[in-house]
Amino acid sequence: MKMRELVSGCACRTKLAEEPVGDMEKLFTMWDHWGWHRVTFYGELKEPVFALADTLGYKVVEEA
Repeated sequence: MKMRELVSGCACRTKLAEEPVGDMEKLFTMWDHWGWHRVTFYGELKEPVFALADTLGYKVVEEA
């Protein structure tokens, strides 16, 4: 994965510029629902993140 900085005055100060892989229709549908705010993590963390969310009573929403 090649990462680069996205310079823009819009939205969050920290930005990720990458090509998403997955269900783009779902991503854009959820974008309208949640707005600009996202959490991104790297590596094989899916299971631990879901376990943590379950422990805390949160729901993880996968967009793409």
